[in-house]
Amino acid sequence: MISLPYNICVLNCSGSDHLHKLFYSLKAGFYYSPEWNKDYPHIQILTIEELLHNTEVKMPLQFGTFKQAQRVQQAEADQAELGFG
Repeated sequence: MISLPYNICVLNCSGSDHLHKLFYSLKAGFYYSPEWNKDYPHIQILTIEELLHNTEVKMPLQFGTFKQAQRVQQAEADQAELGFG
């Protein structure tokens, strides 16, 4: 199980009780992302087969959800000569 910072849980399951778990995941409701103005399921049930076929977790994009730090510009360092030569 993967727990994400915005109350979304991804459960990897297999077997015949997949639909039973899916029913309870729907009862858990949705997370509303004000940044993206969109609802995302609190609990998402994905099978191994779905993960192998590149099914994506429904969640807000990582970029833009948190305040971005400013990039630091580093001065170019001078390489010292070793004097062998």
